Amino acid sequence: MPGTRLFIIDDEPDYCSDLALLLGTRFEVGMAHDGVGALAHLEKNMPDIILLDMKMEPGIDGLETYK
Repeated sequence: MPGTRLFIIDDEPDYCSDLALLLGTRFEVGMAHDGVGALAHLEKNMPDIILLDMKMEPGIDGLETYK
């Protein structure tokens, strides 16, 4: 799937980095470590796939980010 954009939203940076390393050979990977950062990114960039952690702290959680 060359050119497929994947965006990871998770409050655990190590988890994001591990996923990006694993999936980076198949996808163009972007990431954010909180809902606020994710929303700022998504205003200008729409990925093909989003992996969203539903329980993020502090700040807005995954459900609020999704809404």
